Amino acid sequence: MQVAGVRDVSTAAPTSVAASLAAEQRAKAAAKAARADGYSITAVERALDVLEAFRGHGGELSLVEVTRATGLHKPTAFRVLATLRRRGMVIKNEQTGVYRLGYAILALAESAKSVGGLLIEARPAMRELRARLRHTVYLSVRDGDQRIDVEQMEGLGEVRRVITPGTGRPLHTGAPSKVLVAGMPDDQIKLMLDRTAPAGFDRDDFRREIAAVRRNGHARSRNVQNATAISAPIRGAGGEVLASLTVSVPITLFAAIRQDVIAGVTTSAAAISESLRGLPAGRTGTLRR
Repeated sequence: MQVAGVRDVSTAAPTSVAASLAAEQRAKAAAKAARADGYSITAVERALDVLEAFRGHGGELSLVEVTRATGLHKPTAFRVLATLRRRGMVIKNEQTGVYRLGYAILALAESAKSVGGLLIEARPAMRELRARLRHTVYLSVRDGDQRIDVEQMEGLGEVRRVITPGTGRPLHTGAPSKVLVAGMPDDQIKLMLDRTAPAGFDRDDFRREIAAVRRNGHARSRNVQNATAISAPIRGAGGEVLASLTVSVPITLFAAIRQDVIAGVTTSAAAISESLRGLPAGRTGTLRR
């Protein structure tokens, strides 16, 4: 299926001979330098070459474009991309075959910053919430038509929910996704569902759930990996939803602490929102909307 605004990579125009030679020369020069210093690991060099290829290309590349930019053979580039994808460093659009950088890269960049950023502002509140409720706390953002869970504080009990940060998840399911969707205009929600909702998806029920999230200020998901989750929005200075904060509780334990979880998540999300209002514009570290 062709998605509006996204190029069809299966028929990408061939690059020039000069560009191909330049890429090959860069690859040979890098290999020569690696042999010269004696401390380089070839597999790591290749992975870094692939990551750096995304600079200046609009953030999206097909497999063929990666091979052209790096000088790697197609099977090698595919293996490198597959490894980076497993670690959340790149994300693949299954409909178009296009790769883009994953949020795990931005999470690493946040660690290198001396000030600011969504993750840095959220972590103290997440740690406090985890200590108080003793259950897994995680942070999610919207990246186009998917949700990315970007940070996690694992629960302290013997039975706990564990997520995989950096993994793309659909926006039409799960409490964190519902919170993120509730912050979108209705026309954008319709377009997102047109692109991603599976056959038979109950849109009327989904719209009712989104209306409830907007009205109540939090979302709930039930029996996801034998857990119940409560999510609340983290907002920017203009009231826009930047992220969702979630606590996930084993389903057998949830009923007894339901109100504590709702109060804890909504209060912590509001505290993070307040701290973000003090950051300079552009320093929240959120993804492309």
